[in-house]
Amino acid sequence: MPPLPFEVPPTLRSLDTGTIRLGYVEAHYERLVAEALEQGAISATERQRLNAAAEALGLDPERAERLELALRAAHASASRDTIVDDEEHVSTSVLEAPRPSLLSLADSGGVSVDEPLGPATTVPNAAIPEEELHASYALREDDRDLDAQWCVAAVLVHRGQATPEQEAFFTSHRTGTPPRPKRALTPDGWDLLFDPVQDTLTNEIFALIARPALIARVAAMRADKTLRNLPDSQLQDLSTSTISAVRAIAWASATLGMTAPPIYVDPGLDVALEFVATVPPATRIGSQFLKGQNTLTLAFQAARHISWYREEHYVCTLVPSIEHLSDLFIAAVLLGAPEIKLPPEVRERVSYIAEALRPMMDPQQMQILRGLAQRFLDGGGRTSLADWAKAAASTASRAALLLCGDLETACAIVSSEVHGPERARELEAFWASAQASAARRALGIEIS
Repeated sequence: MPPLPFEVPPTLRSLDTGTIRLGYVEAHYERLVAEALEQGAISATERQRLNAAAEALGLDPERAERLELALRAAHASASRDTIVDDEEHVSTSVLEAPRPSLLSLADSGGVSVDEPLGPATTVPNAAIPEEELHASYALREDDRDLDAQWCVAAVLVHRGQATPEQEAFFTSHRTGTPPRPKRALTPDGWDLLFDPVQDTLTNEIFALIARPALIARVAAMRADKTLRNLPDSQLQDLSTSTISAVRAIAWASATLGMTAPPIYVDPGLDVALEFVATVPPATRIGSQFLKGQNTLTLAFQAARHISWYREEHYVCTLVPSIEHLSDLFIAAVLLGAPEIKLPPEVRERVSYIAEALRPMMDPQQMQILRGLAQRFLDGGGRTSLADWAKAAASTASRAALLLCGDLETACAIVSSEVHGPERARELEAFWASAQASAARRALGIEIS
């Protein structure tokens, strides 16, 4: 792995992970509530203690009672599953059957979330025509844009459509190792990576509730004793660890302008990378990611994993299916716009989620959520979370390819996964685009 280009702060100095900002106040209060629930209902004395603690911490003194009710309603649905695709190598166990798809709501002022896409309804993206790639290569050669020319050549070589001259040009600049960024990716740089299908308003809603959803989830898991116990002996010091997999994640986090999660290494765990819902959220590395990985593969997998720690993406690691993600989204809209029209069965199903989120949101967040919910409803109140989640996966793969820097490696990885050929074509299209060239310049890794 290349040397860490940035100083990585020690894990235990912060509760931040990715772009998720967590405070010690929230973590402490969540633990107080969960501990009070362990012995059953919160007694009057315990509620007084919690209310006093909430007031001392600057929180809503009534949130303990609201959170107790929310946690009890959510208790039966607590699960460790996620909707992140199989390629993320997340350890999961299906604890409950998926809910039926959400109904299409035609009422004015209602919310409509499309049914999830399945293999039979997924429409494959068409590959870029060979003539178009050759024309793009020639244009960039005329413009003397060596980096963009090289990226197009990489696509042609990968598809076996390159001329001898194009293949020679590509080979002359291929290093076989991840690039060495000169600077971290900025928010503007991230804008170059987002799949255009990934709706920005949906991003904003999920980003706003990521922190409350995590804390409410951890509180529920602690209350029903399903919270993971991560041994301190497995926690890695990112500034001193010599484990390649750990350094890859630290390097990818720093390069993507994000905070690395606490990383635990468990050689006896038969997975690669596992998201663990804790405060702060953590990553556990298993045996599959600790051996047999070259630097290009490490860079791709580490960057893709870290991309799910962005606020707008993180909720995908907390729920087991698109149906559950839909419930979470509608709960957020309901919290911001209580007057929305919903079928009684949908309102009943999502209300407990909304009530679990409410105590964890401060007045400023609630005000922002009301504005986002109104924007969503004013826009027709319709979205496809299946398309959004698919686009989020595409965004994560784009970030991974950017840091890996090797199209052949990236396509080899995604081709063996669900919808592999389509994923490979998406990466080809991105790598041949102006956005990829701009993102490479943003990191300072372009060929010149």
